[in-house]
Amino acid sequence: MHSWWRRGINHLHLVLYIDLETVNAWSDREVVEQWHNLMLRCSRP
Repeated sequence: MHSWWRRGINHLHLVLYIDLETVNAWSDREVVEQWHNLMLRCSRP
């Protein structure tokens, strides 16, 4: 299991598990779409 954390101003992001089988099956476009969706959610107030 990989762990990653990022401390925000008033919160914490913690990744406990990455499903490598699913992630490795993503196309380059799907990776970009996932990243874009994540950034949209993170930038909302």
